[in-house]
Amino acid sequence: MRERRILFTLVAGALMLAGSARGEDAAEPFVQRVVKLQNVQAAIAQGDQAAYAAQPKILREISDAISAAKPEIWRNSRESRAAIIYLLSGGQPRIIMRLIESGTVPQDDEKLMRGAIAYQLGHEAEARHLIGEVDPKALGPALGGQLAFVQSILLTTIDLNKAIGLLDLARLMMPGGLVEEAALRREVFLVGEGAHDADKFMALGAQYLGRFPKSPYADNFLKNFTTTLIRLRLAEEVGNFPKIEATTQAVDRDARRALFLAIARAALVGGKVAMADVAATKALTLAAADSADEARGKLYQAAARSLTDQHEAGLAQLQAIDPKKLPSRDQALLAAARTMARHVYEKTAVAPETAPPAPPNDSAAATILLARVPHDSQPALSASNALYNRRGRFARPRERSKRGEPIRRPGWFSGISRRAQRRRRPEPGRRRGEQGRLDAARGLLGGRFFRRCVISVRIRGPRIRLRRARRVARPTRSGFADCRG
Repeated sequence: MRERRILFTLVAGALMLAGSARGEDAAEPFVQRVVKLQNVQAAIAQGDQAAYAAQPKILREISDAISAAKPEIWRNSRESRAAIIYLLSGGQPRIIMRLIESGTVPQDDEKLMRGAIAYQLGHEAEARHLIGEVDPKALGPALGGQLAFVQSILLTTIDLNKAIGLLDLARLMMPGGLVEEAALRREVFLVGEGAHDADKFMALGAQYLGRFPKSPYADNFLKNFTTTLIRLRLAEEVGNFPKIEATTQAVDRDARRALFLAIARAALVGGKVAMADVAATKALTLAAADSADEARGKLYQAAARSLTDQHEAGLAQLQAIDPKKLPSRDQALLAAARTMARHVYEKTAVAPETAPPAPPNDSAAATILLARVPHDSQPALSASNALYNRRGRFARPRERSKRGEPIRRPGWFSGISRRAQRRRRPEPGRRRGEQGRLDAARGLLGGRFFRRCVISVRIRGPRIRLRRARRVARPTRSGFADCRG
């Protein structure tokens, strides 16, 4: 009998403990689930692929827990604020809207909920009105860090400096997690593209790549970082390269190679030969043998060196590159680099005492030179100027027979009337001297020596750009060849 009493007492105590445990689990299940969500997101920031795959399931479990919870639970501010954290962490706004409709959420927390819902739905003005002035430091680290990040996004277009300060606050309140990763990633580009602070941009970029090199968002960050780096012209000076190299030290090999290739190409196109050479050489040390990236690195390196005292070696290296290994835009760059390198080599091969040939005096030869040598158009331009100074602003040189008599060819453009010449005014943005050179060039291009129609001529300093059409020109009074081809 005594043994039965002891057994009954033990069973009753166990049942009471189990009921107490169930009561505690029922009191704080939602908070524990939100804490688990934040831990999973911290693992995502460090590159945990399993955590990234598990996040949608945890969000669904939290949604189900909210739907199954009793309404009186949300009178506890701790539970209702955990629901706000869930919403700002990627939760469903419609689930939180049900809590507001239940009428059991405290008034202050209800305002925060409505502001978070407005932010999630893209109603920035309403969200700014509801939560824009709330002090994140008064809400604790978990919710305060989330709120500071949201406030920074809402204030970016209004007060950039305050938005950057809120990102700093979010990083301090929630270090190591996805909030810090997102805040730091966003702040790098706000400082670079918005505030144009190159030093802070490089410092924050190095901090992000050092703390979150395996983040699922690191690849996209590195691409945007490279673009901003080039836009801020930090990729133009060779003195910045050691700093760039140290900033990307924690990045994997493939990402660093892509970064250095992008810098080399941008520097080459921008005329920064030394930076292009250094960046391409570094990229070649990270490229696999006989790969497309190796071909790109050799292209940028050789094109840069062909403009220095190593032009012979650069030209030989350009000739050895297989165009099939390059993307289409680099194939065009290779063709242009080869042409330029040959031109530089031919110019340097000419003896110093040998003078270049004088520009022809014949209008036909000047026209052919103007059409065939667009990259070195100064002789043709000088010939056009000479014809302009000798024969007037709009007249075309007249052809003469063997006896010296002028030949009239009806149907071909031969200038415009003197009355039209007197009414002629320079085109907008041109001075009279430029207009005269332009009209002289047009007069040359209207002759029979240039049968294919030239529909426009642009003179920009020493450059002349021609546009051709397939049909023969018709004579016009304005001096433009009228083409429909």
